[in-house]
This record gives sequence, structure tokens and C-alpha cells, in this order.
Amino acid sequence: MKLEGDASILDKALGVFSDLPEAKSAIEDLIKISNQLNTADVEVMIDLAELKAYEYHTGVVFSAYNEDYSKALAQGGRYNGLSASFGKARAATGFSFDLKFLSQAQ
Repeated sequence: MKLEGDASILDKALGVFSDLPEAKSAIEDLIKISNQLNTADVEVMIDLAELKAYEYHTGVVFSAYNEDYSKALAQGGRYNGLSASFGKARAATGFSFDLKFLSQAQ
């Protein structure tokens, strides 16, 4: 099975991984996210084999690209509980930009 492409691969993946509850739940979450982004006219490409994540990520991770650049302009993900080390646990999603790259990419 091809693990990357447009959002249509998520339906295929849902069928393949339907007997794995955690995988099924994660794919269903990706479908919801993809549907929301599609309503905003954002092109979404999915790579289910992407493994770039820090140990504090607890869910989806993502990278934002522009067709003119091969490097990710932003990267982020879901991190539930990271704020617990600062005294208050809460769910969060965040990202970072590579400002040095962005300033040189003109």
C-alpha cells in the first residue's frame, strides 16, 4: 500500500488498519483535519510513514511546505501534557517556523 499522497489514501488506510483501534482512531482524526483544511482551500498531502516527532508529541505531527522550497517552512504537532511540567496539564497543538531559512528564502 502506498503510504503517501492526497487525502484519499486515508480511506484506503482506514480499511487496511480497521482491526487496530489506535491506528483507526488516528486515521479518523486525520480525516477530520483534512476535511477542515479542504474547506479552507488548502492542499493537503499525507505521509503515513513520516516519523519525525519529538518524544513529547502525542498525536498528529505535521510539516508545512511551499512548492518553491524543498525544506519545510514550519513543523509542529499535538502535545498533550507537555505543559504539566510547568504546573498545568492541558492539550495543545503548536508549530515553529525556521525564521533563518524564511529570511534567506526570498
